[in-house]
Amino acid sequence: MFYHERPHPRDVLLGLFWPEYSENRARRALSQALWNIRSEYSDLLKITADTIQVSPRQNLWVDVEEFRRLACPYIDTEVLPEAYEDLHQASLLYRGDFLEDIYDDWALLERERLRELYLQTLEMLIRLEKKAGRYQQALDLSLVLLDKDPLREAAHREAMRLYHLLGRPEAALQQFEKCRHILKEELALEPNPETVALIREIATRSGKALPPHLPLMPHRAEPVDLRIKHPIPIALVGRSKERADLLMHVDAVFSGQGGMVLMDGEAGVGKTRLLQEVARDAEWRGAQVLWGAGDELGATAPYAPLCNALTSGLSSLRISQLRQTVDTLWLRVLKPLLPPLAVHLPNLEPLPSLEPAQERARLVEAVQHLLAGWAKAVPLIVILEDVHWMDADTLDLLLALAPRLKACGVLFICTSRRGEVRDQPATWQRLRHLDRTGALSRYEIDRLDAEATGELIRRALGLTKPAPLFEKRIYRETAGNPLFVLETLRALQDEQLLVQDEKGDWHTPWDETTSDYAELPLTPLLEQVISRRLQRLAPDLRDLLNLIAVLGQQVSPDLLQAAAALPAEQLFSEVRELVLRHFLRETPEGYTFVHAKIRQVVYGELAPEERIRYHLRAAEALEAKAPHRVEALAHHYTLGQAWKKAVYYHYQAGRGARQSFSYPLARKHFSEALALLEHAEDAPVERFDLLAAREEVLDILGEREAQSADLDAMQEMARDDSSKLCRVALRRARLLAHLSRYRESLAVSRHALDLSRELGDTLLQAEALNAIVTVLARQGKDQECIPLLQEAIGLSRQAGDAIAESRYRRALANSLLGLREYEAARKELEAALRQATQRNDLLELAEIYNLLGIISMERGDSEQARLAYEESIKHSRAIGFRFGEARALSNLGNLYYFLGHLGQMLEYYEKSAVIFQALNDKRGELRVLLNWASVSLNVLGDSQRVLDIGRRAWDYARQTDDALIGGTALVLMGDAELQSGDYHRARDHLTQGIRLLESTGDRW
Repeated sequence: MFYHERPHPRDVLLGLFWPEYSENRARRALSQALWNIRSEYSDLLKITADTIQVSPRQNLWVDVEEFRRLACPYIDTEVLPEAYEDLHQASLLYRGDFLEDIYDDWALLERERLRELYLQTLEMLIRLEKKAGRYQQALDLSLVLLDKDPLREAAHREAMRLYHLLGRPEAALQQFEKCRHILKEELALEPNPETVALIREIATRSGKALPPHLPLMPHRAEPVDLRIKHPIPIALVGRSKERADLLMHVDAVFSGQGGMVLMDGEAGVGKTRLLQEVARDAEWRGAQVLWGAGDELGATAPYAPLCNALTSGLSSLRISQLRQTVDTLWLRVLKPLLPPLAVHLPNLEPLPSLEPAQERARLVEAVQHLLAGWAKAVPLIVILEDVHWMDADTLDLLLALAPRLKACGVLFICTSRRGEVRDQPATWQRLRHLDRTGALSRYEIDRLDAEATGELIRRALGLTKPAPLFEKRIYRETAGNPLFVLETLRALQDEQLLVQDEKGDWHTPWDETTSDYAELPLTPLLEQVISRRLQRLAPDLRDLLNLIAVLGQQVSPDLLQAAAALPAEQLFSEVRELVLRHFLRETPEGYTFVHAKIRQVVYGELAPEERIRYHLRAAEALEAKAPHRVEALAHHYTLGQAWKKAVYYHYQAGRGARQSFSYPLARKHFSEALALLEHAEDAPVERFDLLAAREEVLDILGEREAQSADLDAMQEMARDDSSKLCRVALRRARLLAHLSRYRESLAVSRHALDLSRELGDTLLQAEALNAIVTVLARQGKDQECIPLLQEAIGLSRQAGDAIAESRYRRALANSLLGLREYEAARKELEAALRQATQRNDLLELAEIYNLLGIISMERGDSEQARLAYEESIKHSRAIGFRFGEARALSNLGNLYYFLGHLGQMLEYYEKSAVIFQALNDKRGELRVLLNWASVSLNVLGDSQRVLDIGRRAWDYARQTDDALIGGTALVLMGDAELQSGDYHRARDHLTQGIRLLESTGDRW
C-alpha cells in the first residue's frame, strides 16, 4: 500500500517478507497471502507472472501520501500564512510514527523521514502562529515538538522565549532546567552558550533566580587584556516603553497594516540599539527587516538609502516571489535602481521615457507595488537611519510613500538626530509636512535616567550588585547618554583606570579612599572621550582607521585592501584589532564604525593635508575596484583636489541622477562640476556642455531665474558658433513660453529657425518650427500652426527621424482637431499610428489612440471612440503611464455622459480621479471633478455640491495662475448660481470666467 504506485517483482517480495524460507516455501507463502487478500478485496491487486501491484484503477486515499502532499511543498521555502491550513491538516494526520512495530530496514528509513517531516511541519506551524501573534498556540506546538524530540535544543529555546513573552518567566526557567537535565542524561552535554545567554537574559529581566547547576561559559584561566579581548557589550536598558511603542507598530504589520515611524534623539542616545532589539523581535516572529541609512558625506547614488535597504533583501528566492506578486511593468521601472533585478531578470526591457513629472510618479508607484508584493511574501519592515543626511530626492520619495504604506502593509522606521534635522530647513519642512498629514508617528528618544544608567553600567561590566558612588559619578558626567557612558567605560579601561581581577571584580585606584569618585579623570563631552581613546591607538591602527573614516559608511574588504595597500594578513589583523577595541564592527558586506559619532570624530581630527591624501587614496582604490560608483568618485576626487577627474565624475554623476529622475541631485553635481572648472585646466567636459546639462535640469525644477542665467552664460560662450547659438535660442524660447512671454518666445524661435536654415540642419529647423507652434497653439492660433507643422513633418522625414515625424503629425492632428477638421486630423493620426506600431512605441500609441477617441466621439462614432480610448488605456498601463491612463478614463467618462449612461460615466470619472489623486496631480483631479460637477448640475441639480467643487478649483487656479481651470470653475459656479437664483454673482462669475477662457484660446 505504501508503494502502491509502482509494480513490485515477486522475487523482491519473497526476499523482503520471507528471507528465512526456501524459495519454494516462500512462493507458497506469497500465493497464500495473495489468495487471502483477493478473497476480501477482489479488485485491489493487479497480478502478473512476474510482478504484483495495487491496481491503478483503485481510487485509494493513503494517509501517508496525504500527509506528504500537504507538508512537502513548504519545506525549504518561506512559509506564508496561506500554508497554515495545509500544515495544520498535515499535523492532525500524523497520529503516530510510521509502522512503529515493524523494524525492517525499509520501514525504519521511511519512519525516520516521515518523523522529521512531521517535526519540520510543527516548526513551520510555530512560525505561522508567531506571525499571527498567537503565542499560546505557538507554545503548545513547541511543547508537542519537544515531546517528540526532547533533544532539540533550539525548540527548548523557543519554548523559553514564548514562556517569557507570555509573562511566565518561572516556566521559562523550569524549561531551561529540563533542557539541561535531558542533555546531561542523554548526551553528557551542557546547554550551548546561546541557550545559557538566553536564560540569563530572561532571569535578569524578570528578577528571578537562575536554576542551580548553571553551566559556566567558556573562559580562559589565565589573565587577559580586558581592554582588547573583552570590549564592553552594549546592553539595552531603560527602553521598555519605547520598545513596547515600536512593537505595537510591528504587531500591526502582521495584521496587514503598515505605516511610517520617526524616532528622534541626539547622537548616542541608543536609537540604533533599540531598533536592533525591535528588529530581533520582528524577525523572531517571521518578519524580514531591511536596513538602510543616510550618508553624512552625501556621496551616494540617487535614492541610495532606500535602494540599499531593498537591495540587501533581494535574494533569488525573494525575486522569484516578486515575479509572482508584482506586475512586470513595475519591476522594469525599478531595474535600473536595484541591481539584483538586473542580475536575476536580465530580459526585462527598459520602458520608454515619460515627462519628468510622470517619471517621478511612475517611480513612486513602482516602489509602492514592490513593497505591497513583498509584503505578500513576508511581513516587511524597513529601517532607515539618519534621515537628516538623506538627499532631497530620497526624502521626497519617502514623503510620497508614507500615506501609501498602511495599505501596503509595510512598516518604515526612520531615525533622525535631534538638532541636526532642525538645522536643515528643507528636511525639517518635509518631516513637519508628514507629521501634519497624520502619515507619520513620531517618538522622542531621551537620555537614560540615573537608575537606568546604573543598570547599563552594571550590565556592561557584569556587576552582580550596585556600585552607587561609581554609577553616580558616571551619570553626573554623561547625563545618561548611553554611548557616552560606554565610551567613558572603555576609555577608563584603555587607560588602566578600570581593571578587572582574576575573580571578575572591577577596581579603580581610588576605591578605598574616594567618597564620590571625583578623582576619575572624566571629560564633559562625548567627542573628547572618543578622542582620548583614539590617542591611545598605535600609529598604524590610527592610519587605517583614518582611511576607513574617509572611505565611507560601509567599506568592503576588497576596497579597503586596495586603498590600504597592505599585505592581506597584516591588514585584516589590524582590522580585527579595531573591531576588538570597539571602533569598528563587522557586517555581512564588510566593515563599519560602531557608531557614526566615532567616525565623525576620527574624520574631524584629520589635518587638511591629511584629508587630501586620504581622499586621493580612496578615489584611486574606488576607480580600480568600483568605477561605477561615480558619486563617491566625484566626492573623493573633489576633496582630494584632483580637479580634472572631479569635474568628469561630477558630470557623470549628474547624468546618472538625471536618468534616475533625481533632479535636485543632478543640479548639485552639475553645479559642483561648474565650480571646479576654475581649478581644472583642460577639463574633460566643456563649460558649455555642463551649463546645458544644468539648464535642462533647472527647466524641469522650474527654477526660472537660474535657468535664465545659465542661458545667458551659454549664449556668451556660443558667440561665434551658430549651432550652439541655435540650441541656446531654442532653449530660451522654451523658457519664455513657460513664463507666458509669448511675443518674445516667438521672436527667439524665429531667430532659431533662421540660424538652423543657415546651418542647413533639418532637425534643428523642425525643432524651431515646433517651438513656434508651441506658442501659437497656446494662443489658440491653430490655423497658423498647420503649415509650420507640415513643414516640420517633411523635414523630419527628410532627416529619417520617424520618432520626430510621428510627434509632429500628432501635433498637427491636435491643431486640425481644434479647427474641427476631423477627417484631416484622423489621416495624420493614422499615419503616425503606422509609424508608432512599426517601432512598438507604446507611449506614442497611447497618445495617438486618445486623440483618435476624441475625434470619433466628436463625429458621433461612440463605438470607435470607446475602442480607441480602451487602446489608449491598455498602452498606458503597459508602460506605467498613469497620467495617460487617467486622461483616457476621464474621456471614457465623457463618452458615457453623451450616451446617457450615467452609471458608467461616474465609474470612469471616479477611476480617473483616484489615479490623478495618487499622482498628486491636482489639475487633472480638478478637471475630472469639474466634468462631474457639470453633469451633476445639469442632471441632478445639485448646485451646492457644484459650488463647493467650483470654489476649490478656483482657489487652485488663483494659486497656480491656471486660466483654463479658473475659467471653467467660474463658468460652472455662474451656472449653479443661475439655477439657485443668485443672478448678480452668476453674471460676475460668468463674465470673468468667459474672459479667462478666451485668454487661453480654448474655444470649447
